[in-house]
Amino acid sequence: MNKIIVISMVKNEADVIESFVRHCLSFADQILIADHDSADATGEILAALQQEGLPLIVESVHIIEQAQAEVMTDLLGRAIGEYAADLVLPLDADEFLLSETAEISCRNILQQLDTRKVYGLPWVRYALEFPEQEQNEFLLTRSCAREREASSLQKILIGKEAAIQSRLIIRQGNHVAVIKKDNALMALLTEQVKNLHLAHFPERSSKQMMSKAATGWIGNVAKYSVNTTVANHWQKSFHKLCAGDILRPEPLTDAVPAVILHQSMTKLRYMDHNQIEPFRNLLLISEGLANAYAEEKILQREKLVSLLVLFLGDETEFKESLASAVSQQYPYKEILLYGMGIGSVDLLRNMVQDAATMSVVKAFSGLPNGLDIHGEYIQWVFPGTILVQHKIMKMLVSLETQRELTFVCSNTLQDSGSIEESTVWKNMTIDLPMKKENVASLLVANGTELWTYMLENGKPFSGGISSVLFRRALMEQVNWLQGMFMGNRRLFLSMWGAILQGSFVGVFRQNMVRQYCGCTPDDWLWQQLEWFCLLEEYKKRPQILSQHLYQRALRSFCQPENMAEDFPGMAGSDLYEQYRRVLQQAKSLGRL
Repeated sequence: MNKIIVISMVKNEADVIESFVRHCLSFADQILIADHDSADATGEILAALQQEGLPLIVESVHIIEQAQAEVMTDLLGRAIGEYAADLVLPLDADEFLLSETAEISCRNILQQLDTRKVYGLPWVRYALEFPEQEQNEFLLTRSCAREREASSLQKILIGKEAAIQSRLIIRQGNHVAVIKKDNALMALLTEQVKNLHLAHFPERSSKQMMSKAATGWIGNVAKYSVNTTVANHWQKSFHKLCAGDILRPEPLTDAVPAVILHQSMTKLRYMDHNQIEPFRNLLLISEGLANAYAEEKILQREKLVSLLVLFLGDETEFKESLASAVSQQYPYKEILLYGMGIGSVDLLRNMVQDAATMSVVKAFSGLPNGLDIHGEYIQWVFPGTILVQHKIMKMLVSLETQRELTFVCSNTLQDSGSIEESTVWKNMTIDLPMKKENVASLLVANGTELWTYMLENGKPFSGGISSVLFRRALMEQVNWLQGMFMGNRRLFLSMWGAILQGSFVGVFRQNMVRQYCGCTPDDWLWQQLEWFCLLEEYKKRPQILSQHLYQRALRSFCQPENMAEDFPGMAGSDLYEQYRRVLQQAKSLGRL
């Protein structure tokens, strides 16, 4: 039997996305959807459908331009390569596959198709009779009509062998599949599918049409220019909006009643999220375009970023962190590897040979000291940390355009580990403080105040040093964090103390790193001991740690005394006994 997968790229389709998904799964085995930065509730509805357990895979696409051809071609490859599709049907969210005969279903027809071919599906325009009404109902049960004849355009349906052998490319709109031949693109011939057609509902309400015209045309211009023949139906509607016209569905030219077969009374569950706000959508895409313009200006400066990737003994963690450094979307970077211990350089070189091809990679023994580092900006990559792909690009723009910032950082998305590791992690880190009522995507904070906050709580910020993008001058000022390692153990509290004091810090609301919570009870004990030493050091500096805060911090230090009971393996070790002695000292100092 053919495994059937639907692929789709969607944007701001909250009014129709639930109907689309539920209908597709009446004939398909799986759906792959790329959500193109939807500003409405499309993403929330897709997440809710996934939580139902539906075979739906959703990924986010963070680009401004209408890169549908590229995204859909990538989804085609993934549908076949990763998910073993035999037939791939590229669809827009306003397209519904229908059977023209009551005796046979869409799925049965698809099961008979030859996977060595590319097929063409008739594309028929449908129109709702009451577009501003019945909006909470399953789309295919609403009153509608259709054009008598199909459009001169068609939509494609792709067999696995045809895609693999031809290495075909899907063109924008999913109307044509092409292959490269003699440095030119040649359209593939298709075979018409009998007894199936696509019902196209392009106009579902005035607000939906306004939103689609405004955001669709701007995205199209961002990819091509205003001088393009691609998707000029959006251009026509866009200029109507500019003239102050209200967009309304155009009547069908040769309307006939729509007969939709094999449709059950599907109930929708998430239509309370289907509100369409054209002006909001337009503002958000405009903001994205302005940001893309700012990023392009910074790219032209070609600032070099040095990524310092540390190997501290765990090959798996190192390789994952290295892969995230390699995949950074920022092009002007050097990747430098630093290994601790005898023979680590040879080990690193062998591991790099198995990794992705990298243009600038060098391996060194020991810790960074600045001698072989050339970048104006510095990105540390500690084992167990995964950088999101756009981290450096986003952070570099902030630092290049806001010279008053010493560095920028973020909190983390925590990857789940074991219950024990997760519990220890929660007892070892704290999030950067952010006021919920502040909606700014970048907050600015006084570094010395942040250090006082961290010192009082005894926990480093969850994003870790890898969440930070540094200016080189700060790393030189703190001597590249030399002296803040004890063998393979990192003294993160001390590192933060060095970089925060006197700094002016930008804090991203969006998490820029994922952190594997691979922490042990010994890690917690070490951090407690480090915290106590720092409290004793900074109590002599009341401008940072007042006597009141010092006493409060000591009380906090003494509170988690029962951690050993939660983790039986902790008690009895030499490190634990040292902690118990320090704990008694802290109680005495805090008069507890």
